[in-house]
Amino acid sequence: MNKVVEPSFQRGGVYLVQLDPRKGMEVGKLRPCVVVQSDILNEAGMKTVVVVPLSSRFQPETAFLRVQIAAREGLLKPSVALVEHIRGISISRMKPEKLTQLTESEMDLLFQKLDLMMGRTTSLF
Repeated sequence: MNKVVEPSFQRGGVYLVQLDPRKGMEVGKLRPCVVVQSDILNEAGMKTVVVVPLSSRFQPETAFLRVQIAAREGLLKPSVALVEHIRGISISRMKPEKLTQLTESEMDLLFQKLDLMMGRTTSLF
């Protein structure tokens, strides 16, 4: 009997994710997302993963919640992390090929924005 090996996704990795169907103001379509879930959980064979979607459209009124990500490798356009759209998804929505890896400083900034959104800090940096 052949065992099916599920792809492993890396924290800070950017992957294409099918976010449709969406509801209301949720972001949808096939778009890059950064994995924010711990690698301990990613390697444990979980069938879900927590991601933050990216967009190439910048909106100044929400800049305090966004993290800018430069285009590089498989991420073809400069993007922003849509921190307020964090969500848990099935790994079946994800394409296994990693587009790029966020730097440690980008991940630190992303988690600072998540702390702000979750009320763990009130500092706008």
